[in-house]
Amino acid sequence: MADAVDLAMRAVAHPVCWAILINGVDDLFIDLNYYLRGLYRAERRRITVEDLKSVEQKRIAIMIPAWQEAPVIQLMLENNLQTLDYDPNRYDFFVGTYRNDEETQAKVEAVARRVSNVHKVVTPHDGPTSKADCLNWVYQGLQLVEERRGQRFDILLMHDAEDIIHPLALRLYNYLIPEHDFVQTPVLPLETPLNKWVAATYKDEFAEHHLKDMIVREKVDGLVPSAGVGSAFAREAFEEISVAHSQEAFNPVALTEDYEIGTKFRLADKNVYFASRAVRRVRMEERGWFRKRQVPVAVDEYIATREYFPDSFGAAVKQRTRWILGIGLQGWEQVGWQGPLPVLYCLWRDRKALLTNYVSILAYVIAAYCIVRLVIGLFQGHPWAFDNIFPPGSVLWWLVMANTLVLLWRVVMKFITVEKVYGVPHALLSIPRFFVSNVINFTATTRAIGQYLWHRISGEPLRWAKTTHVFPTTDVLRTFRRRLGELLMDRDGLNEEDLRQALAIQGRTGLRLGEVCTLTGLVSVQQVTDALGDQLSMRVVTPDPYAIPFALLQRMPEREAAELGVLPLSVEGDETVLVAVSAPPDERLRGRLEDVFRARVAFVFTTEDALERARGRAYRRWLVEYPGATRPRRLGDALVESGHLPTAELAQALREQAVTGEPLGELVVRMGFCDSGAVGEALAARKHGAFRDVTVDDVDVDALRMVGYGPCALYNTVPLLPAEDGGPAQLASGFPIHDEVRDLVAARLGGTMVPVLAPALDIRLALALAARRAWPAGIAAATGGMDGVELSAIARDPGWSGDVDQLRDAARGSGRSPIEYLTAVNAVSPEAGGRLRARALGIPVAEASEIDADEPEDWLPPGWAEREDVQLVDLAPTGLLVASPRPTPALAREVAALFPDSAIAWRVAPVSSLRAGPFPRGARSEPTTQAEATP
Repeated sequence: MADAVDLAMRAVAHPVCWAILINGVDDLFIDLNYYLRGLYRAERRRITVEDLKSVEQKRIAIMIPAWQEAPVIQLMLENNLQTLDYDPNRYDFFVGTYRNDEETQAKVEAVARRVSNVHKVVTPHDGPTSKADCLNWVYQGLQLVEERRGQRFDILLMHDAEDIIHPLALRLYNYLIPEHDFVQTPVLPLETPLNKWVAATYKDEFAEHHLKDMIVREKVDGLVPSAGVGSAFAREAFEEISVAHSQEAFNPVALTEDYEIGTKFRLADKNVYFASRAVRRVRMEERGWFRKRQVPVAVDEYIATREYFPDSFGAAVKQRTRWILGIGLQGWEQVGWQGPLPVLYCLWRDRKALLTNYVSILAYVIAAYCIVRLVIGLFQGHPWAFDNIFPPGSVLWWLVMANTLVLLWRVVMKFITVEKVYGVPHALLSIPRFFVSNVINFTATTRAIGQYLWHRISGEPLRWAKTTHVFPTTDVLRTFRRRLGELLMDRDGLNEEDLRQALAIQGRTGLRLGEVCTLTGLVSVQQVTDALGDQLSMRVVTPDPYAIPFALLQRMPEREAAELGVLPLSVEGDETVLVAVSAPPDERLRGRLEDVFRARVAFVFTTEDALERARGRAYRRWLVEYPGATRPRRLGDALVESGHLPTAELAQALREQAVTGEPLGELVVRMGFCDSGAVGEALAARKHGAFRDVTVDDVDVDALRMVGYGPCALYNTVPLLPAEDGGPAQLASGFPIHDEVRDLVAARLGGTMVPVLAPALDIRLALALAARRAWPAGIAAATGGMDGVELSAIARDPGWSGDVDQLRDAARGSGRSPIEYLTAVNAVSPEAGGRLRARALGIPVAEASEIDADEPEDWLPPGWAEREDVQLVDLAPTGLLVASPRPTPALAREVAALFPDSAIAWRVAPVSSLRAGPFPRGARSEPTTQAEATP
């Protein structure tokens, strides 16, 4: 009995071993071409972003067939619309739907209503038919759009409803077409867990086919089939194919319309190209066997389409059944064997699966039988019992030896190609996954042959056997979106070595990459902001606090907006609320905001500083904009309307302002966009006075002594020398001048002063230098600045009898100002300290009754007023009157920045009205000795 079975196995083994050897030699031919022609070399596949951007962008139509794709189509469209690095006005999505698939139609419409370059095409009959039929109607739909617009698409691109299109893919097609008539880019399955063996078989097969086999096919002038996704056609060539096939470029009865149209292009002798191209990237990877560390490593990133493939046995069999039906059986029936020798060879490679998928299973059966015979022989004392099947030295024995080498070679080739994309773990697992893949292919082949035979016998048409698709989650998408360093290289010319050094610094310091790049001067803050917007797939904006409708601010209190880190900006046409954020938003935030606004929310990106600055100014408008009041034109608008500032330069200045926070007038003068005279004219129209530059030589030193350093430092102002023409003297300030400040200066000088605006930084610098000329020996106790002013006020106090020099040294030692020090050690009461500050700054002390008991809640940003002890005394159209127990020039500048168009005057707040206690922030310092208490 055993001898009979051995004989039968030997009879089967002969054709199986010959078939395996022939198949192995066939694969070896591909491998040798790949290596001997140098197709493996990195320089052949690499392309630079600069090259891709060097070509003017052509119009691209992206065609997507969709039958029952409601779960994925909207996500696919929104993701790719956000990530594609291509002008949105130069590409359009055309989604083919069916009239009996309302759910998919609704999802496409939801995007098309918001985005002008997404179009829904509805086939005039029920589905499903075939992807080819759907694509033909999509082509008709895009022609109607062309007719309506009067614009023609230059490139037609095929994709599926679950695809993640590489951000640079459209630029690659644009670069290669029309030099090539048909361009196919690789398809690489998305990353899946190591235990998902069925899904991982697609990784093994696509990695080898698309990173090696197809490159060789294209090089030997063979057949390069379309993969159905990532397939781009030159418009003229596509139209020629369409005309040659009765205006139906895609065969409606074809199950694999992608393979079929690729065959049409090759047989029509079109220029076909398989674009396995990659861009160089630098990424942080974990290295080291024992001590793991992150190091920057340069890698090749393939410009490929990514998607999920079936991860269950049944779904994989269903999908591969359609492939085998369409390519191996239907394609054979419709195309036959035609074309030059290289094409015939490729047709053979594609159709031999009908045989090899059975041969592989028969080989497993023979191998399993041999293992059983070996085990039985060991127990019977005949360890080489399977010699009856493969007699040593026989032809069959040599075939087995040769096929063993073939198998080892195939294992090595598979490992190399899989490791190139998915790493060593997946490359190692590709070896046992051979078996899983062969079982799936055997089952699919058997089912395909059965369906084809039934089709021929019954006459029933072959139907579109749709596979259920899954779109990646947000977390998965984030891993496949471009990293910040890559975006900076793509957008701003950051080279590989610069990025490598920046990543190394990041690894040592823990700083964010954007911070490293800006601190080292590699790129600007605005460039990092733009790149982050791209990375987060959000539009970058510069929030304009004065353009935000009050209705939006009413619906979201400032305290809540600050807590969430957002700022509502506007309401778009479809009642969508546009909200600015400075960090990636999540679904919880979206849900909370949609509950607040009772509308759909769309996010835009800005920097954290710009967001906080805009939020602070937007909510301050409640105080200074009265009902019925006419707000003057914005300075930028006035400069543009007067012809002094081009719109493009205003936009550039506003972007810079979002980063630096400078007043716009100062900024456009500094950037050389506008002169100070033009800014002065625009500001005069806004009743802020003229605008001019200020240097120390313009300062009236005598007038400065009379006014005093304290008031000038607090209000960021300096008196200027009279004009040569005898005009009135000017009082320059970095902010609008309050009437009370003007009266104070006039009273001390005994005459009037004309207010003018000047760059705030110029004022501070001129004041510091002029103060040295006015008080060359220091204001008091050889000390200048605010400490000198405070020492002078203390020395002039009738109740003071101490030594000013000792006080100066003690205050410096404690790190406090002189008045803060005296208050901290209880040498003076808080009330007396307040009077001293008022005298030093030249401002009054506010009476307790003056403090507004009905002060508006959050008149300053939430928590800010309490933290800084700032209170609102009076609010009038002429300006604000505010108080603090410890007003300083720095605090005055912060408040002025929140109210850039409002004049502000200050008071010293009485201690009894303090919210945060009578002592400076920090722990109270109690005196320990009499000497310390009385310096």
